Amino acid sequence: MRAGSQLSGVGAIFDFLAKRIIFLDRANQIVIRSGMIRFMTSRVSSRTVGHAPLRLRRLLPATVMALMMIGLMTQALQGDRGLRGWMDLQVEKQERAKELAALKAQNAELQNHVVRLSDEALDLDFLDERARLVLGLTGKNEQVIISN
Repeated sequence: MRAGSQLSGVGAIFDFLAKRIIFLDRANQIVIRSGMIRFMTSRVSSRTVGHAPLRLRRLLPATVMALMMIGLMTQALQGDRGLRGWMDLQVEKQERAKELAALKAQNAELQNHVVRLSDEALDLDFLDERARLVLGLTGKNEQVIISN
């Protein structure tokens, strides 16, 4: 607002906003920070003398480019191959890494069983335990009690 201006309330706010934003007034002219741009259809006024008329065809390529850029930026952030998709892949990668660690531990345990049951290093206690557990075998001096 101008120094010494006595506008108050809504008038002061409108005066402030009228100097800061772009809008169309009654003469179909675009107001940009208190300067005027003249459309082809608008009349010449004392504020627009010396300014070339603004042809809307000039704005079309810039508008199309701006809309394309907004669309591409949206896809870059929100699309399946954008930032959100990359973050989802990172979460899935962490889950798969945990699953891989669990499978490696299980594989190491099974490799240990294979080594303990192989002909080169046969562990008789382990063999006896597996025979009792898997096949249901018992020793000569053992009695089996089945309870329901």
